[in-house]
Amino acid sequence: MATLPARRSIMTGRRIFPFWGWRRWPNLGNTPGWAPIERVEATFTSALARAGWWTGYVTDNPYLGFAPEYERFRRSFTRFVRFSGQLGATHPGPSVAKRDIDRWLVPELRLPHIRARVRRFLASSEQYWRDESRSFAARVFTAAAGALEEGARRRPFALVVDTYEPHEPWTPPPSYIDLYGDPDHRGPDPCLGRYMRVDDYLPPARRERVLGRLRDVYAAEVTMTDRWLGVLLERLGDLSL
Repeated sequence: MATLPARRSIMTGRRIFPFWGWRRWPNLGNTPGWAPIERVEATFTSALARAGWWTGYVTDNPYLGFAPEYERFRRSFTRFVRFSGQLGATHPGPSVAKRDIDRWLVPELRLPHIRARVRRFLASSEQYWRDESRSFAARVFTAAAGALEEGARRRPFALVVDTYEPHEPWTPPPSYIDLYGDPDHRGPDPCLGRYMRVDDYLPPARRERVLGRLRDVYAAEVTMTDRWLGVLLERLGDLSL
């Protein structure tokens, strides 16, 4: 299930398929399933809040964290922490050099709309392949470790930690890519694929090479995200929770 529909199911314990009565919401995705949570009081965190629990949510999800349709949901928590920029829509960021954009786009992906998306992403992500502490995963899990301490002081508590990574684009540091790919690789890396058949955008002679490298970059992004999840898990241990 897609980004926001999956979170609706997680928070409410209800499946959302089939999409009866779906309509397009202006600030959400344009495919069936993308919609607000109609009854915010039906989320499990709202039920716990009514029972006197401290509730928190830490996320960089650009829809759940910033779309007007989710304002009531955000207000239902004692503490809601959000980080902008994963889609490059809520944080314009600095300008990005052409060489940095080309660093993450193989020639078959250098289309105007893809270049524009990657430019926005690189600007908002502060080019974290040079310093992973700038990554969205690092921001979310570090903030979550702090929120965990607040919740621990106000038990009982429930804390939802929701990172958008490893959603594409993927721009992990080279040290992570080298865990999976050829350390002697030269040339650009594919920071994303296309939501279409590979045959429609990669020539036969390039498919194995590009897809292989794409898998390596994705695995690297997952591993980097997992490393920052470890920050939160370590804090759980430190607090004996």
